[in-house]
Amino acid sequence: IGSVNTANSIQSTTDNTTSTYVQCIEGIYSTNTGTTTISQNIICNLYNVSSPATLYNVLSGITTTDGTNTISKNKIFNLSTPNKGTADFIDACITGIINTSTAGSIIIDSNIVYSLSNTAATANVKVYGIANSCNSSAGNIVKRNQVYSLSTTSTGTTADITGIGFNSGVCDYVNNIIRLGVDASGSDQNLNFVISGIKHGSGAT
Repeated sequence: IGSVNTANSIQSTTDNTTSTYVQCIEGIYSTNTGTTTISQNIICNLYNVSSPATLYNVLSGITTTDGTNTISKNKIFNLSTPNKGTADFIDACITGIINTSTAGSIIIDSNIVYSLSNTAATANVKVYGIANSCNSSAGNIVKRNQVYSLSTTSTGTTADITGIGFNSGVCDYVNNIIRLGVDASGSDQNLNFVISGIKHGSGAT
């Protein structure tokens, strides 16, 4: 999904300059109420030009919102947006993998997420590799994923980049590899934003 070789190969070319409308680009978006497996996809070079700080102006590689889901062995890279949205966790304006389903179990296993960037200048934006909000049943697990080279150019002092964030439900997080603080070119990120390897919300255990 998207060209491996062509930058911004799937993109929105017109900015929705008002906050009235929502503008989303998502590589895979599943609302299936049954059992879904999303596996071995390459999702890359997506660009959402949307800039207003409106909730749900989203850019994501994979999103699941219902049912029982397994997301495994996908590669997601080169996603970017200048969006100024400051929402956190599953509502962040750019995220590699999002799960919001509480209807069934979630397994996020052996995915590679890298080179996600928000280019807003000053807004307190959030960039996530993986964001999970699940149920409180047994069997939820996020394991063996690699997340690295997330970045923002924002000078906002509460902007942040997060490898894995979870804000509700019960889930095991096991053997994930996260490297942050270096952008896709290998340059150090020396701005004032917050860097979190794993971020735990108040509603999660």
